[in-house]
Amino acid sequence: LKTVTIPASVTKIKEKAFMNCTNIEAVYAESLESWLSIDFASPESNPLYYGANLYIGGKLLDEVTLPETMSEFKNYTFYGYTNLKRINITDNVKTLGINTFFNCDNADVYADSIELWLSFDFKDGRSPMSLGKNLYIDGKPATKLIIPESVSIIPSFSLSYIKNLERVEVPATTKIGEKAFCCSGLKTAVIGTLPQGQTEPVMVIRNAGNWFSGCSGMEQLIIGPGVSEIASK
Repeated sequence: LKTVTIPASVTKIKEKAFMNCTNIEAVYAESLESWLSIDFASPESNPLYYGANLYIGGKLLDEVTLPETMSEFKNYTFYGYTNLKRINITDNVKTLGINTFFNCDNADVYADSIELWLSFDFKDGRSPMSLGKNLYIDGKPATKLIIPESVSIIPSFSLSYIKNLERVEVPATTKIGEKAFCCSGLKTAVIGTLPQGQTEPVMVIRNAGNWFSGCSGMEQLIIGPGVSEIASK
């Protein structure tokens, strides 16, 4: 089996439907909307699993933006698709599926804003950064991220696996989730900056080692004036 053509009428593909179909070279779908509407039950349900090219309306797909009429990237939609060069996370994206972009090794990720990026639940392999990608916020490289005071929480894994992230600054009023900064290239973290109008420290640092799990290149952890206590262990 070398080519697979999937009409718009197909909305579900059951578990491991294309398992061991290692010779598939090309997958054809009528439209981006029809491809994004398919419920893949497992990674091997997707004919892209073994590295096939995806053609939408006859054109090789190398960039994806969720159409404005849709709000969800479903599970496994681009699993193993190495031809993807750019993933756009726009304001209409409300849900990221499990391993949607897993093994999309050559893609960079572009998000409209840091507030949008930090609004997602990245547990269970939902982060498009899997295995390490460059992140761009509002078109600019996420080399240095200053978390806005309006952000109440940095969810688990949300700033993990970002290849180009080198410095992050977090205000004292922002909670930090599990393994939030698992980035081997992260060099400096400033935790507990004092928000505007705030005069008293309000942050207690707990489980900071968990926050930075996998940060092998970490050089500096700077404790800001908004921190009142560093807990044991």
